[in-house]
Amino acid sequence: MMSDFPANCTPLAQVISQRSQPGIQPSPRTAFVLDKSMRDRIVLLDPTLAPLFRRYVHSDDIHRYGVDNQHRFLLALPAGWTAKLCGATPQSTEAWQCVAEHYPALARHLSLFVADRPHHQVWWELDADTQLPDRTQQVLTWHAQKSQIAFTLAPQGYVTATPWFTDPPLWLLGYLNSTPLQRWLNRQKAKGSSLAHTVIDYIPVPDALNEYDALTELTVHAVDLQQQRLQFINETVQTLVRNFAPLGATISTSLWSWYTLDFAGLRKALVKSFKNDIPERVQPQWHTWLDHCQSEYDRIEQLLSQYEGRISQLVATRFPPSKGTN
Repeated sequence: MMSDFPANCTPLAQVISQRSQPGIQPSPRTAFVLDKSMRDRIVLLDPTLAPLFRRYVHSDDIHRYGVDNQHRFLLALPAGWTAKLCGATPQSTEAWQCVAEHYPALARHLSLFVADRPHHQVWWELDADTQLPDRTQQVLTWHAQKSQIAFTLAPQGYVTATPWFTDPPLWLLGYLNSTPLQRWLNRQKAKGSSLAHTVIDYIPVPDALNEYDALTELTVHAVDLQQQRLQFINETVQTLVRNFAPLGATISTSLWSWYTLDFAGLRKALVKSFKNDIPERVQPQWHTWLDHCQSEYDRIEQLLSQYEGRISQLVATRFPPSKGTN
C-alpha cells in the first residue's frame, strides 16, 4: 500500500498520535454478546452487575457517520477480574464457585454455555491482550462494505467488534468518508491490498489539509443528519410493529427498507414479517402515511448528500494525486 502513498501526506496514525486497535470479538460469542432483553434480565436479578456490561457495536450496525442498532451488550470481564474478586488466582473449579457465590445471576447465564466453553481456566474473562476503550471515550470505527469503507463514531462508552481509534478529532471522520479518500482506498483494494486495521494506520492525510474548522462544521451536520435518518427509519418500523406485529415477531430485512417500497411492497413485507396485512378499510390512510414518511426520509437523505458533497469538495482541493498519476 505504501507504494501508492501520495506525496506531501502524513500517515493517519502519526497525525492522531495513536495506532488502531483490533475489534473485540470474544469466544464463545453467545456467552459474551447479549441482546438488551437478556442483559436486562440479568441486571434485574442483580443490579450490581450493570457495570460489567458495555454497549456493543457490530459491523452490520455501522453506517457512514452513524451507528444503527444499539441493543447489543458485551459482557466485559477483563483478564484478572476473577483473581481480583476472589483474592487470589484460583484453580478452575474454585474460580467458578467463587463467581457463583458472588454473582449467582451471572453464573446462571454463563452455565447455559457449558458446551461452548474454552478449555482454559477462567474462560468467562476476555483475553489478556484485549484492549477496551475507557468509558469516557468515543471511538472511531469502520467496516468495509461493497464499494466503500464506512467510518463512524460510536457513542461514548461503547465497544466495537470492528477496529477502532479513541477520541479522534471530528474533522477526521469527514475526511475518511470523503470521496477522494474512498477512491484512494478502492485503488488499494483493486491492487490486492488487504485493508486490515493495521493498514488503516497508514491512510494518507494531506499536509495541506488545514481547514479543520470548516471540515469539522460540515462533519457535525453530516453526523446529525445521519442520526436523524437512522432514528426515523427505526421510529417508522416501530410504528408498524405497534400496529401490525404479533408478540415476538421478527422484523424482515425488507421491512427495515420500507423507504424503498411502494404501498403494495409494504403490504407484502408486513405479511412476510408478521403474517398480517393492512385491513382494507384503513389502507388509504396507511398509503398516505407511507407517502409522508418517504417524503421526510428523502428530505433528510438529500440534505445528508449535500453535506457529504461539500466535505468531498473541500478534501478534493487538498488531496494530491497518487504517485505515477498526473
